[in-house]
Amino acid sequence: MGIHQIVADNVVRTDRLMTIQYVSGLDWSGDAGDIANAVRSSPYLVVGMSHIHVTHRQDLSDAVHRLRDELRLPSQYVFKFARSSDRTREHFLDLLATLEISYTAAAIDRRRWIPAYVQHTSGSQRIVDAICAATESLPDNLVCGQRLLIDASKSDARLISDLRVALSRQQKARRRTSFSKIAPLPDDRGDALIIQAADFIAGYVGRNLVEETHSDDRLNGKLVMLRF
Repeated sequence: MGIHQIVADNVVRTDRLMTIQYVSGLDWSGDAGDIANAVRSSPYLVVGMSHIHVTHRQDLSDAVHRLRDELRLPSQYVFKFARSSDRTREHFLDLLATLEISYTAAAIDRRRWIPAYVQHTSGSQRIVDAICAATESLPDNLVCGQRLLIDASKSDARLISDLRVALSRQQKARRRTSFSKIAPLPDDRGDALIIQAADFIAGYVGRNLVEETHSDDRLNGKLVMLRF
């Protein structure tokens, strides 16, 4: 049974506590600026998410350490799609396909933004909107009382604050509880492998869209693809 098939009843609830069972990592690829001012950049802003049950986080860590050894990479090598060689990309994607992790990607085509939206929003607000688009259709067991970690640092405090407010409003409108914790976690931290997985999903989907190539079969059944 895939992670997205687990029903919300599996989230243990009490009057005061909702048990954290899933951690989601989130990163994005692409530019949130006005497409009219960035003709050479990709038209897509892609939000990537990776969802893992807390009982499988050690499995992820162990598998990544083995892969670093196999590829003779530094022990603290950070897997970033844009900075990795083709060989490293292929091996890491193969690894992501074998682990008990599910993935969500939301591709926003900036060519569809109307001028009024671009005029009245900042790049930061457009990123918040893109993240909300990615999370809106997530099943309850990945959202209600669960944890969302974002590739960001303390300097991104405003973005994180705006995102918390936006997600709280979004989930309230859907009549469900939002994430219990929405926090920044730089992707170069030792405990940020779930963020690195999200980075790879965003980069992988973004590359395929630009090159107009179809995703291969590795992530079939694991990746939920959304387009806006």
